[in-house]
Amino acid sequence: MVAHATTFLDQKTIIEIAWPILTARLEEFGVNGLLVEEEIDFDGEPILRLNVVVDRPYTARAMMDARDAIRVQLLKRDDQRSVYFRPMSGQPVK
Repeated sequence: MVAHATTFLDQKTIIEIAWPILTARLEEFGVNGLLVEEEIDFDGEPILRLNVVVDRPYTARAMMDARDAIRVQLLKRDDQRSVYFRPMSGQPVK
């Protein structure tokens, strides 16, 4: 549950945080795009959905590790929203 006093970083800042992590941790899968969407989950809590564009098949472990690293960085900036990935293939959207 997200505390009401949390900070909601803007999409530009989230991309600045997430992009270096994604390109470092998912390099072997050909990461070439990122789109950030702010949503409300089934419990009514705000979440972040990161649509990550990859060129090659990826592993769940690599995606979870990248997601967790991004979440740690967001928490350091007091953005407590949960992060979900939606891996995509195709044209870059970043």
